[in-house]
Amino acid sequence: MPNDYAEAHWLFSYEFGFIRRGLVGTGFEGLQRLLFFAETETLLHITATAFLAAFFVLYFFLVILLVRRAGFSLLAVAIGAVFVSSPYIVMAGKLNGYFDNIIAMLAILACLLVHRGRIRLAAALLAMGVLVHENILLLGLPSALVFAFAHAAAKSGTASAGEFMRVCAKRYWLLVALPLLSALAIYASHQWLLDLAQVRDGLLRDIGQHGWIQGGGRHYAPNTLVRSFAAHWANEAPCFAMRLTDGFYWRRILPVLLAILVFFWHGSALARWRHWLFVLALASTLLPLALHAIAVDVERFWTYPVLATLLACLAFGKPVQSPRKLALQIPLGLILAFCLLVQNLTSYPLFYGDADRLRQLLGPNLELPFLPASPSVRIGNCSLKLEAL
Repeated sequence: MPNDYAEAHWLFSYEFGFIRRGLVGTGFEGLQRLLFFAETETLLHITATAFLAAFFVLYFFLVILLVRRAGFSLLAVAIGAVFVSSPYIVMAGKLNGYFDNIIAMLAILACLLVHRGRIRLAAALLAMGVLVHENILLLGLPSALVFAFAHAAAKSGTASAGEFMRVCAKRYWLLVALPLLSALAIYASHQWLLDLAQVRDGLLRDIGQHGWIQGGGRHYAPNTLVRSFAAHWANEAPCFAMRLTDGFYWRRILPVLLAILVFFWHGSALARWRHWLFVLALASTLLPLALHAIAVDVERFWTYPVLATLLACLAFGKPVQSPRKLALQIPLGLILAFCLLVQNLTSYPLFYGDADRLRQLLGPNLELPFLPASPSVRIGNCSLKLEAL
């Protein structure tokens, strides 16, 4: 169930002015009135859990789509297993009630819309995501741009770099403009239109009327909301380098980073790709780590590259097969199998001292649907298929 800090966010609404993260609370108030639902806490838990379930369905759909588009090759199957047993799965469950799962779904839908050429609708979803939580600017917007450039590259043929960039700027400028306009509108409202002390006091009074929100979350959430970006930066930026170079977390997302490197090597074709697109895609997977400079949720932010990596892999479609690359499927599959072993035997720290021991139990079982019938190599209690297709 959502914790106190997460529950408090569902009570933020535009009743207090055009505030950050107010869209979900405003919609939740409307839903409660529409359903004549008196028990706010019960409806909150039901709604938050429904969003979580919808996110999991969408996430597993993406993994299956990735494996299918890659022709169920050995590497695609292994990479799919990496994603379904990654720390992001249990962290998403731990963050039930936070807005992370909502902005993740909006980011995924925006990327799929970009792939289908529905740029205006994709930009609108990203702009809406900014009103839900500003983290989408680093978690979703870069991924949408990767989809845009990959889609354009597939159709540009032998166009020069200058011509290619002009086409992209003309076709996809709205993807950047609308989310940034949303962010600027929120900034202007907080900076010049709102009395933030009055907003904080109003939120504290409103949250105080709900006795089921206890503990530090009821005070911490409103205070965090009204703090400026500069204040967050001043407090957290000195720790940025230390957090970013922490080998403890790098080791735990290594299988995911290796997956994207292997996938792109396996799928790249000079006739279709430009090398700088790979750099852009890799950068999009690491950009969410910049959040370490403005917030203290270290464990949470270290799992964001998993979703960004999954979207980057999907952006470039079906890998290109070649005899040389097919010959290397088994050794590369063994490397990823070792990463899966490490991933499933290593617990990932969650909030409040919890660890994802459940993932150690379920991880191998989550991978089974992605493994085709073939001779297997036994690794601990996990049977991993290693036959070249």
